[in-house]
Amino acid sequence: MNRIAIIFAILLPLTAAPLLQAQTDWEKQIKADPDNVSLLLQAGIDCHQRANMGDGRSLVTAEKYLGKALELDPRNGLAMVFYGSLMSINAREETVGWKQMEFMQIAFAKMDKAVMLYPDDAEIRLVRGINHCYLPEMFGRLDTALSDFACIEELVTSGRDSLSGTDYVNFAYHYGITLTMKKRTDQSARYLRQVVEMAPDSPLAEQARAALRGMESGT
Repeated sequence: MNRIAIIFAILLPLTAAPLLQAQTDWEKQIKADPDNVSLLLQAGIDCHQRANMGDGRSLVTAEKYLGKALELDPRNGLAMVFYGSLMSINAREETVGWKQMEFMQIAFAKMDKAVMLYPDDAEIRLVRGINHCYLPEMFGRLDTALSDFACIEELVTSGRDSLSGTDYVNFAYHYGITLTMKKRTDQSARYLRQVVEMAPDSPLAEQARAALRGMESGT
C-alpha cells in the first residue's frame, strides 16, 4: 500500500449522530416520498455514519441520498457539509493515490462552501471541524478545525446558535484534542474535563480521561 493509501486508513469519527434505523426502512420511506429533502438528509446522515464505520453499502446510499437532497435544494448547508465529509470517507476507502486526492478536493470544496454560505451555523462548523482535526498533517487543515471550534464557542456563548447536548459533548472533546495537538494543554484540559462532567459514562469521556492522564504524566 502506498503512503497516500496508508494515511487514509484512519477512521474519521465525524459526528456522533445515532444510527437511526435499518437501511431498508429508509428505502421504503424515500420510495413513498422521494422529493422530501428533510427525509433524504436524515437518511443520508444516518448512512454517512454507517459508512464511517466501514459499511461499504452505506457509502453508496449516503452519496445517493445526500446528492439527491442537494439536487433538490442546492443551498442546503447540512447536506453540503455532510456530502463533503462523505467524500473524505470515500478517500479513506480508495486505494489509488490520485483518486484519493480527487475525493479530498471535492470534500474540501463542499465543506468550505457550506461554511462560507452559513458561517454562523454551529452544526455545519462542527462537522467540518471534527472532520479536519483527524486529517493527516499534509493537508494543513488543523488550523481550520481550530477556527471552527473557536467560532462554535463564540456562537454558543453569545446565544447566536446552539448545539444539542450530544453535539456539545462532541464539540468539547474535539476542541480539547485539537488544542492538545496545538500544544495548548491548559486550554485543552478545560474542554476535556467538560466532556467527563457532561457525559461521564460515554466513550468520549473515557478517551478524555485518557488524554487528561497523558497530560498529567507528560506523555
